[in-house]
Amino acid sequence: SILPPMRPAKRLLVRCCRYYQRFRFWLARMVDEGWHPLRTAGTARLLRVRDRQRRRWRGLPRSHGDAVIAAMAGYHPLGWDGPMVHIWAAERPRGRFQDPQFLYGYFSPRGFAFYQVPGNHLSMFSERNLAALARIFESELTAFSPSSCEAVGNRAS
Repeated sequence: SILPPMRPAKRLLVRCCRYYQRFRFWLARMVDEGWHPLRTAGTARLLRVRDRQRRRWRGLPRSHGDAVIAAMAGYHPLGWDGPMVHIWAAERPRGRFQDPQFLYGYFSPRGFAFYQVPGNHLSMFSERNLAALARIFESELTAFSPSSCEAVGNRAS
């Protein structure tokens, strides 16, 4: 995951805290919804691993998902001197190191607008949330002034 610049020891501590927060999120979800979400996620993970192995054995190119993961591993985003809009699902892990300002604040020195949409990572794009997403996009695009923004140096390195 993309984290702000920090010493290696602190990065390790932050990553451990983030994994713990994600674990608590999944555990709470299991208490509410039962084992089904965990079983579904585990099955999907095993199928992806099986597909990856089969592609490798047969000499086929990587799947789209594997190609995206490989591309993101070497991706170092540039900073942005303009406003940044961040839309997150309301059902997500919470905690100090999951805060969007902590994670992405250094990319946009002028700050960013933070919005939450009901649902999880996938259901936030469902039909019932489209009106809320449209209002967010409309208000941000109306307020946007391209002349005041430009890409700045690579701050992620």
